[in-house]
Amino acid sequence: MLKICLIRHGETDWNAKGIIQGTLNTELNNRGKQQAESCAAYLSKENWDLVISSPLIRAMDTATIIANKISLNVQIMDEFIEKHYGEAVGSPLIDKTLHDQVGEQFILFKKRVLIGLNRLIENYDNKNILLVTHGDVIQVILTTLLHSNEYNNKVNNASLSEIEYNNVHWTINYFNRINYL
Repeated sequence: MLKICLIRHGETDWNAKGIIQGTLNTELNNRGKQQAESCAAYLSKENWDLVISSPLIRAMDTATIIANKISLNVQIMDEFIEKHYGEAVGSPLIDKTLHDQVGEQFILFKKRVLIGLNRLIENYDNKNILLVTHGDVIQVILTTLLHSNEYNNKVNNASLSEIEYNNVHWTINYFNRINYL
C-alpha cells in the first residue's frame, strides 16, 4: 500500500497577510520555521521512506527541516509546484473565483498535479511518502479523490492530510491535521 502524507508548507509573511503567492518564491517566516520544526518532531514518530517537495523555497525549506529530522534527503517534483496565478500574484486573496480566472488554467494545473500523483503510484508502491507542497495542490488531490468539483475547506499552513492507495482505490485517512502545532 502506498501512503502519502500531504504537508502544506509553513507560513510565509504573504500567507499571514492573505496575499496570493502562486509560483513566486517566498520564504518561511519565523512562525513558518517553527511550524516546520513541530511538523518534523511529530512525523519523526513514524517510519517514512522519502520526502518529496515542490521546488518553491517555502516548500523546500519546510521539507528540508522535516527531512533533516528523519535523516532523509529531499527529492524535487515539479508537478507539485503551486498554481501560477499570473497577474493576481501580490493581490489579496479575497475572491478566489476571480483569481482562478487568471494565470495557469485550472484544467492544466489539475492535469499536472495528477501526473505527479500517478508517478508516485508507478514508482513508489508500498512506500510511505511525505509530500511537501501547497494548499491548492492538496485541494486538487483531495477533490479528485472525493470525485468532487469543489473542496472549499481551507488547508492550513503546516497541516497534514494523509491518503493511501491500495492498488485499487484511494482512502483519505485524515485532512488538515494541526493538533501537533
